[in-house]
Amino acid sequence: MRLALPISAAVLILSGCAAGIQTQASTSYASDDFSTASLAEGGLAILPVTAGDGLEGFRRPFGDALNTKLDSAGSMRGISVTRWQDAMRMVNDADLTSDYNDAVVSYGTTSIIDARLLNRLGEATGARYLLYVVLGGFDQDSELRVNALTGNLDSFDSEGTAAFAQVWDTDTGDVVWEGAGSSRAQGSELAYVEPKSPAEYSRFIAAALAEEIMGE
Repeated sequence: MRLALPISAAVLILSGCAAGIQTQASTSYASDDFSTASLAEGGLAILPVTAGDGLEGFRRPFGDALNTKLDSAGSMRGISVTRWQDAMRMVNDADLTSDYNDAVVSYGTTSIIDARLLNRLGEATGARYLLYVVLGGFDQDSELRVNALTGNLDSFDSEGTAAFAQVWDTDTGDVVWEGAGSSRAQGSELAYVEPKSPAEYSRFIAAALAEEIMGE
């Protein structure tokens, strides 16, 4: 005999549950000379996170999450990590703020790092390696498609953000590590997107990137 589903179960199947946040990070390039051992020897300074206009609300939480995760992972590996607020103060104290800002703008268009400036930043922060991160914007999308369960034309939402990161070697003036991360919630027939703050997505990315950099 075929049993009927309880009303509550039927409603659950039709309405679905909240979609989980899917986070990933990957390394696209790593120099043969870059490792946790070289990080332990040279130290790592986190530069202020670069982001577009209107992103201040989750640029800082992202940077703070990088501080927390990298500091924790570094302490277990004997790696000295300079938090982004301290690195920013050191750059200011060395009167390198304008030069650094100009170099970041120039790098965005030319992909060329000023080796002499990197040397001076290394002297100012006391770290051989600098972490440079660009945080993407927060995007929310909605797509109309047929719901396989109901046959109706429904709206399926997604939201999230992404980030790009590099580690710069202040001794050689070159990139020694490059990677990216993303965090997104994607709706489906069985799951809906429950709106979350951009800062929540950025914290997940920060943790994933930190694990990649530390080789976890």
